[in-house]
Amino acid sequence: MDARGSLIGDLERAIASGTVERRVASLWHVTDLFITGATQYSDEQVSLFDDVITRLAAQIEVTARAKLSRLLAPVANARFYQRRRRMAESA
Repeated sequence: MDARGSLIGDLERAIASGTVERRVASLWHVTDLFITGATQYSDEQVSLFDDVITRLAAQIEVTARAKLSRLLAPVANARFYQRRRRMAESA
């Protein structure tokens, strides 16, 4: 398994065993980290953030997801989250 697969596996286990509060705190931490360096990340790094943020966001309440959308909206290379969210809502 590559490093990305290992990280995603660790994340899945943390999501499964963590509290809602811990998952939300992790989401805001990862989101802040992404926004802070968004213009410097490679496509591969943005894709990894996409996976992490999407997995964490799937486990939170609607109002928190709306806040996440507002935070990511002005970030040019964060459009991944907006697209996924719209696709999920239309399915």
